[in-house]
Amino acid sequence: MQHIRELYNKLAKRRKIDPVKKFFPVLFALPVLALVLFFSYLFVADRKVNPPSENILLTPSATPGPEVSGSGNIEVSYPHSGTDIGYILSITGRARVFENNFNYRLSDSAGNILAEGYAMANAPDVGELGPFTVTTHYTPPTTTAGVLNVFSGSPKDGSEINIVRIPIRFPSGESFSFKIFLGSNSQNPDAADCTLVYPVERRAAKTPAVAQKALESLLDGPTTFEKELGYYSSVPAQVSLQAITINGSVARADFSSELDRTGGSCRVLNIVSQIRATLLQFPTINEIVISVDGRTEDILQP
Repeated sequence: MQHIRELYNKLAKRRKIDPVKKFFPVLFALPVLALVLFFSYLFVADRKVNPPSENILLTPSATPGPEVSGSGNIEVSYPHSGTDIGYILSITGRARVFENNFNYRLSDSAGNILAEGYAMANAPDVGELGPFTVTTHYTPPTTTAGVLNVFSGSPKDGSEINIVRIPIRFPSGESFSFKIFLGSNSQNPDAADCTLVYPVERRAAKTPAVAQKALESLLDGPTTFEKELGYYSSVPAQVSLQAITINGSVARADFSSELDRTGGSCRVLNIVSQIRATLLQFPTINEIVISVDGRTEDILQP
């Protein structure tokens, strides 16, 4: 019995734990925890003072990528989502569609169709993406926002496929409408009468310099949609308007030297008709004087 009691006492002593050893893990963990909390505080404080930029992708060097249809067959590089499209709709991109034909449709947020048409991509070969550019005038919207749809028609049933949908914005502020005058192959085939020109609509931000804006728009020439309808301009593409003055009812328009580098009597007559008709639409103008680099003599010769 004595032997059993001694063995029991020895086992009991072995099971006793030294208080220091018992709390050693806790004592070791406290300073470690304190260090972790300290450095965490420094990290958070640094982020508050110098927060990370949330606009990295919006820096000027960042270029938005094209809007792409789910099939990848139509890419629109302009306009981008949210773009203010101005008063002339311009669409650029690439397409790989049946017979290279695709369609576009511009609507305001009330559902009104402002412009629609078709165009062709310049694909180098079947199955390859080809570039395209479309410019067109559009009807004034009733809302400040709208949507541009670019798509192709299914060769099976004509349904809309390869759709790219781009939300856009329209120009804010007041605008005014005017006309520019162009030649027309469809209305005057083979330029049977070289003096005939025809009006097409334009719209721009309201300005007191309406005659200047009209001539600048004339120099921009017809839109791609108007070209498809047979309209053309005889004014060389490189010509710029250098000055326009209106004294009383006389408008004097001075152009760069490229205007005088044209050949053919019919073309010269058409140029003069385009400029005169574009300016004479304004009721306060009754007489037109055209000059090139300030010269009125010996210009626009056949």
